[in-house]
Amino acid sequence: TCKAQSGYQCEADSQHQSFWGDEGHPFMEGHHLVPMSVQKNFQSINLDCLENLVSLCPNCHRAIHFGHAAVRREIASKLYAGRARGLLAIGLDRQALKEIAWLFYACEIDL
Repeated sequence: TCKAQSGYQCEADSQHQSFWGDEGHPFMEGHHLVPMSVQKNFQSINLDCLENLVSLCPNCHRAIHFGHAAVRREIASKLYAGRARGLLAIGLDRQALKEIAWLFYACEIDL
């Protein structure tokens, strides 16, 4: 899982702490960087894949969905920088990623 792949750390900030879950490690949540709501636009690509999933602490997961625009931009910029290569490798093109980052996170990314 993306959470195990990250070592059960928040990919927005590895210093963020979370409570310990029943599974014996810090509780993290998976987040689709390219939202599943756009899957219909990419029928030849499965967006529900590790390249598109990031591990976030509960606070950052809420912040990327409901935080102030500046907070969403900051988190999304860092996550896209870390995942751009994988997202391109699964077949997403640079222009589509830039449009999605702007539409969902008001974030300009440099790929």
